[in-house]
Amino acid sequence: MNELLFKGFTSSVADVDDKSRRVKVVLSETGSLDLDNEVIGDNAYTKTLSERGPNAANLIWHLTDHSPRMSSAIGKFSELYMEGKQLIGVSTLPETTLGNDMLVLYQRGDINQHSIGFSITKSEIMNKGKDDQYKMITELKLYEGSAVLWGANPNTPTLTVGKAWNGKEIADELQFLMEGKENSEFIKDLSEFSKLQIKQFIRQLTQAAPKREALEPNLKQMFIDQLVLLNLKLF
Repeated sequence: MNELLFKGFTSSVADVDDKSRRVKVVLSETGSLDLDNEVIGDNAYTKTLSERGPNAANLIWHLTDHSPRMSSAIGKFSELYMEGKQLIGVSTLPETTLGNDMLVLYQRGDINQHSIGFSITKSEIMNKGKDDQYKMITELKLYEGSAVLWGANPNTPTLTVGKAWNGKEIADELQFLMEGKENSEFIKDLSEFSKLQIKQFIRQLTQAAPKREALEPNLKQMFIDQLVLLNLKLF
């Protein structure tokens, strides 16, 4: 099952160049066991960077709060590379309202934490000892790196780390995807990430859980019908 995950990294701003508006940030670290009992392998980013990175298809975005919308997109990373065990991202903040706001926040040191949005393409279970296992992520698909408020909660594989959706927002987002699904490569790629977010959230809502308010039947069916049109399977 293709699932969207988020993992954060704290104290992650390596450099801010006020004149060129370039920022250099640490997006992720490999080789360490996180709170999900997972380790991102040292070579996990090799394939995705070679296929989707700035020197290839250039599909990896610098976002805010994992929100796959134009209003939250800072821009594409101009550089993405491994430096030791750290995934480094470099981007130039545009002279837009969002870009100017982000530059001030980076300059002040208010933004110092980042998180990646990705899905796992290859992994294996490793044994640390008797009855003690962890997941080694050997290959992943990287969609974006986000500036976040609290990356100190680094291993949160839930949609709410980036955005708390409600029924109307889901309906609006699905409509946006339906209207844009035949458009540019930008829409297609951003839509893939957005669809994973929606799919995960609807799965959470439709699963039975104590004290969870159920979706209205007609709203739930609308979601499912639109997911079918978007060629997505909920489970």
